[in-house]
Amino acid sequence: MALSFDKQYTFEEVNNMVNKNLITFYWVDNSSDEQKENKINANSKLDENQDTVIGIKSMNQYGDIMYNVKDRQDNFIDAVKKLRLNGKNEIVQNIDENNIKISGVVVVGSTTELKAIQENSMIKYAIIGNVVDKY
Repeated sequence: MALSFDKQYTFEEVNNMVNKNLITFYWVDNSSDEQKENKINANSKLDENQDTVIGIKSMNQYGDIMYNVKDRQDNFIDAVKKLRLNGKNEIVQNIDENNIKISGVVVVGSTTELKAIQENSMIKYAIIGNVVDKY
């Protein structure tokens, strides 16, 4: 289930308000102030590149789940630093590694586990779906 929040939260706040063991992906805000204003202004033409998704995965490069949220955050910060060192700053130009803002998460769990999230006041939108391997 994809969850969009009512506002941006810190990584720590999200892990305290949503069961961290259900989170598979954290959607990190990477929008500039101008892009955020454009999203609010319905009459504005949206930039097709402004919705690039950058996020924190709950799995490492070997496909193993990282249950320690500090490991998740550290892995993401390392990736951001590598992108900057390799001249790819435009991909992460609006991310502050010391103040990561989360706009939403993807969670996976049983019906009971997901129902427990249902009444969480921080959730603005929820989309239920499933993922299948294309191959």
